[in-house]
Amino acid sequence: MNNLIGQSLGRYHILEQLGEGGMAVVYKAYDTRLESEVAVKVIRTEQLAPSILERALKRFEREAKSLARLTHPNIVKVTDYGEYEGKPYLVMPYLPGGTLKQRLGRSIPWQEAGHILIPIAEALDYAHKQNVIHRDVKPSNILLTQDGKPMLSDFGVAKLFEMEETHELTATGAAIGTPEYMAPEQVTSMAVDGRADIYSLGIVFYEMVTGRKPYQADTPMAVMIMQSRDPLPRPKSFVSHLPDQVEQILLKALAKDREDRYHDMGEFAAALRRVAGQGVIGTQSIMSRVPYRGVILTALLGVFLLAIIGFTIWAFNRPGNGNFGGLSIASNTPPALNSSAITASNNTAIPAASPPQAPSNAEPFTFGLLLAGRHDDNGWNNATYDGAQYVVRNVPNTQMDYLENVYSGSPSYPGQTASQLATQMVLHGAKLVIFNSNDMKDEALKFARANPNIYVIGTSDDWTWQAGRNYQDSPNQIDFMGRMEYMKMIGGCAAALTTKTGKIGYLGPLINDETRRLSSSAYLGAKYCWTNVLKNDPAKLQFKVTWIGFWFNIPGVTSDPSQVADDFFNGGYDVVISGIDTTEALVEARKMNGSGRNVRVVAYGYKTNCSAAPEICLGVPYFNLGPATEAAVKSAIAGKWKEDFQWIGPDWTNINNPDTSAVGFIKGNGLSSTASTQLDGFIVQLAGGLNLWTGPINLQDGTSYLAGGMAGTDTQIWYLPQLLQGMQGQSVSK
Repeated sequence: MNNLIGQSLGRYHILEQLGEGGMAVVYKAYDTRLESEVAVKVIRTEQLAPSILERALKRFEREAKSLARLTHPNIVKVTDYGEYEGKPYLVMPYLPGGTLKQRLGRSIPWQEAGHILIPIAEALDYAHKQNVIHRDVKPSNILLTQDGKPMLSDFGVAKLFEMEETHELTATGAAIGTPEYMAPEQVTSMAVDGRADIYSLGIVFYEMVTGRKPYQADTPMAVMIMQSRDPLPRPKSFVSHLPDQVEQILLKALAKDREDRYHDMGEFAAALRRVAGQGVIGTQSIMSRVPYRGVILTALLGVFLLAIIGFTIWAFNRPGNGNFGGLSIASNTPPALNSSAITASNNTAIPAASPPQAPSNAEPFTFGLLLAGRHDDNGWNNATYDGAQYVVRNVPNTQMDYLENVYSGSPSYPGQTASQLATQMVLHGAKLVIFNSNDMKDEALKFARANPNIYVIGTSDDWTWQAGRNYQDSPNQIDFMGRMEYMKMIGGCAAALTTKTGKIGYLGPLINDETRRLSSSAYLGAKYCWTNVLKNDPAKLQFKVTWIGFWFNIPGVTSDPSQVADDFFNGGYDVVISGIDTTEALVEARKMNGSGRNVRVVAYGYKTNCSAAPEICLGVPYFNLGPATEAAVKSAIAGKWKEDFQWIGPDWTNINNPDTSAVGFIKGNGLSSTASTQLDGFIVQLAGGLNLWTGPINLQDGTSYLAGGMAGTDTQIWYLPQLLQGMQGQSVSK
């Protein structure tokens, strides 16, 4: 957002910037009509995709009118609103007393904290009765008048970003709410009601009486994970003399399940009044402590420097900016919260190499995870991360560290290799490291050989496959992969049952053995259902593959997947099968349907991906790596580890069983009822032994691949050298 100092927004002349956050910038301004100082909050619209900006502005106007009707002695009144060059703004009275955040940093007597927060709780109770939820209660949104009166601000700002189609938010890393104060249901994207504000105000109360926030970590995402999962650290562990009644109030307000919290904010306010009544200390005792002018100046300078440092840390660690230098933590034991950032190292070996030993039961078993992309990419990386979380949930005394965007040439770790990053993870306590991408294949083997005392998992690698072409003796390594080929066949069948033009596009990542066999499996499924279910002429089916160059879009490096999807749709391909980790095909298809086209998409990789456009999604083949990862970790803990290669098929009794099936397929709403029934029949055939990798099958150049009646072996399928005859597109990297 451009600096507005010196400019005028209508009658409001901007004087200086007061503060800046993820969703807005606050300025001190002069109202030239009323000749008074005001605060102007300018909303950050750069976080909204252009396609929804107009709707967002209309919604903002409705919200502003609603907020202007809130009249309570402890709510900062919205006196005006407007729009400047597409940026909406709110106008409020200027309060020179600062914020509660500026007064924190040490514990405050619980009676005093209660007296400060009672008016805020009453203000929230009033707002809730007007059907207005705050969504972002935190100390910096509690302003102070010159005589110390607390005032709540920023109503409705978070709601502006809580659009019905949140997948259209651009990846700027801005969260809806503030991680340290967000309720678990905000983290997990559940519907929010007034009990989320109870939780957030409970965090503020906790911070006031203990002098610290309950959840602290190196990255905002790690904090949100802790909010949703980790037990609340007991307040008495920080303030031993805290009365039981005060601790009970905090435990109730901060219950993970909102059903266990106070029924409403009025009940929470009543509890605070009971606490404050145990010994009244007026609000002036904190608000009126005015230091000498020199001390004030020094303090303000310190706050300013801390704000810069805090903002820098947030900017470089927030999801979506391509830099994940911080080590993020998830565990089912109290995690260490002081994990430092990964630092450069030229070493790949850990001292004292020896055969892996079963770890002591007394210490947590820490395992590291290196992800090629973001852990929340709704693709392969998300599935790998979920598999690791499955272990943390199900295997006692385990904890997981992870790093994101680890790939060759990643700007997140300049000059560092995956094996060096794995080495740093071991120095942080990891006894096992998972390399989740074929892009790290060589690095995984290099690390395993240099560190025979550390367990290694390579997902999608084949080094330990004794029947494979690339076998290498690596006793401390296990490689596994789900047989996604089956699910791709199902996706291909769904596409063939749906297309009206007979033209199916395949949006592929980079070209290698894995991607050739996955795209070819989709083609085999499409061809079978086109020919054997619909009884169509196989010559009238067109199946084209276009590769972008990697598993997700890297601007300036890969082709733009949105443009590739558009090219398919504009070329008459009415169904696109996605083979990449992200949802551009669905997003573009939704736009096409909005303009009157009738196109559909088969998503890929992650079980919830149809949610990006459920009405046009035919279904999603997805990975479920939890059970395999759990088995490997358990073997390490039990001292029963052995070199192994696993290519794991689905549980045909229930391909979507989260505890038994390594791969699955979830149907989308875009699949017609007739096609759904036909697809069920195809799945039953696959479960009964139908093998589409049976000849005669030729390669794209006409070379015989499988003779008539011959079933392909695992090695023939894994190392598929070309696309199949009947497919259009590039077979081999140039």
